[in-house]
Amino acid sequence: KKALDAGDLDGPLGSIGGLKDVLDGAISVLKAGVEALEGFLKTAPGAVRGAFDLPPPLCALQSVLMAQAPQLMTDLLGMLEKLQGVSLQPVLDALAGTQGKIAGLDVEQIKTPVNKFSESAKELVEKLDKTVSAAKLASGMPAGLPKGLPGF
Repeated sequence: KKALDAGDLDGPLGSIGGLKDVLDGAISVLKAGVEALEGFLKTAPGAVRGAFDLPPPLCALQSVLMAQAPQLMTDLLGMLEKLQGVSLQPVLDALAGTQGKIAGLDVEQIKTPVNKFSESAKELVEKLDKTVSAAKLASGMPAGLPKGLPGF
């Protein structure tokens, strides 16, 4: 009888439905982070090069003095180039797909058939329970007593 109580589904299904808001917020934060990272990666190489620019009046000698770029500058530019090759789009796509599935989840589509089954099965379970009680009475064992009592 207890197994047919479909009210137990409300909590978990409500939690799944509540994921919509949490996931929306997480995806918004991730998208903003990815956009900020992409913006940084677009401007960073220029900023690194700018950090090694010579100040006036030495800037006239920039091309001569910087013909051989400093190792630190080439290392930083190489790292930035590698970062530009990393795409976070698959992560965003996966989250958006998950978000779409959860957003499209209709909790009622799950609850309605389960509740219908529960209602239809209650009558049969009650009949079965009455039959078992009647069988116990017919065999001399009072209904409601545990099996294995001495004398029954």
